[in-house]
Amino acid sequence: NGRLKVTKTDATTGDVLNGATFTLKDADSGTIIKTATTDEHGVITFDRLLFGDYLLIEEEAPDGYLIINQETFITIDQPFEKDDEAKVGNEKTVTNQKIIRAVQLEKVASEDFELKLPGANIELQRNSGDNWNTIGLLVTDDK
Repeated sequence: NGRLKVTKTDATTGDVLNGATFTLKDADSGTIIKTATTDEHGVITFDRLLFGDYLLIEEEAPDGYLIINQETFITIDQPFEKDDEAKVGNEKTVTNQKIIRAVQLEKVASEDFELKLPGANIELQRNSGDNWNTIGLLVTDDK
């Protein structure tokens, strides 16, 4: 039998990431083998796999990271035996990019876009499903 060890890491720092959910499917039939979430070490293990082809799908990315919207083709072709360092099975590292949120707002006069208007109150909101949550109340300056 084979085994697949998936490790989730930050694409920039290489730090391991917990909270990523993956589904492993049989490539031929589309049958779901298992859906699981990475642990505190950024790892999921799919055990007792028959040799053959599978699809690894990231269902949910860790908080603050972009999800990879693609299926990864995996071939299980390496044997796994517990406590045998020569037979560790297959391994796959999957990386995610951190979501970078940067916003710069500028309040200008409608009749003159070069004229900046300091003192405008801005409410910054984030969409979460059907709800909008306020994440900041800001006031424009003279820049």
